Amino acid sequence: MSSGLSQEDWDKVYGKRMKQYSKYFKKVLKGEQMENLEGDTAKATENWMEIARQNQRNTDYYRDLVVQCGEAIGKKAYIQDDGGIVKDVLCAKVPELVREFIRSLPV
Repeated sequence: MSSGLSQEDWDKVYGKRMKQYSKYFKKVLKGEQMENLEGDTAKATENWMEIARQNQRNTDYYRDLVVQCGEAIGKKAYIQDDGGIVKDVLCAKVPELVREFIRSLPV
């Protein structure tokens, strides 16, 4: 993943959270109820984590497209509003620069 938590860190953080929930429910429920809940919770958690991973992949994909547009635009995509220059494309600035470029084209 190009941004946010790595896959391993993501799994650790949310795995730890699910263990905390499991401990809480073990105190509340007994026997078969707990076994059913653990199985359902594990399935739901894995489904939720896969959705989150897919969302992050989608986010990374579309961000990469914006970065590529910024790279094609050139220097202006790296200049902050205060005039400072950064090493990475300022993604939030790309739509404004594209509009500026389109307006500059002859009609």
